[in-house]
Parts: sequence; C-alpha cells; structure tokens
Amino acid sequence: MSDQSLPKVGASFQTAGSAIDPGTGRSVFLTAIINGTDAVISDGVALSSSDDIILGKNTNINFDPPLQIPAGETVTPKAGVTIGYFIGRATRTIAN
Repeated sequence: MSDQSLPKVGASFQTAGSAIDPGTGRSVFLTAIINGTDAVISDGVALSSSDDIILGKNTNINFDPPLQIPAGETVTPKAGVTIGYFIGRATRTIAN
C-alpha cells in the first residue's frame, strides 16, 4: 500500500468553548481528555444526546484506539477540560 492511499488524519485540541459538530454521517473521535483542575467535573465533556463524561480531579485519559462518539452528536469540553479529537466518517453504529 502506498503512502498516497493511507487516510490523512489531523488531530485537533479544544479547551472549553463551542460545541464540536461533526456533521451528518460523521463522528467525533476522542483521543484524549484532560481535566487540568483540582476539582471533579460532573459534566467534563458534554455530549448532545448521551450522558456526559464525568472526570475526576487532575484526570488524564488517553484513548487508543480513539473513542468514537455516536454519529452526528456534538461534543463540548467544559471549563478546565482539554480534549484531543478528530472528525471522521462514522464507521459503525453504536446502539444503546
């Protein structure tokens, strides 16, 4: 397989702010979540239609493989939380 046929993935980082919207048929893939505060954050990463991700104080979570959020769902890190992520095509259906 040549290098030209490999997918190109660029990871981004966001600390608090607006929701990350992957768009139709795409998913946010989390690569890291970092709580840089000395407090537990009950809604450290807010998901638009699922339960929020709760973080303990000074928590660092790395995902390998990346954690796929359900297709079309927005992701919003709260104050004091940094996430590493990329947006990609939804590769599987996540059922409740």
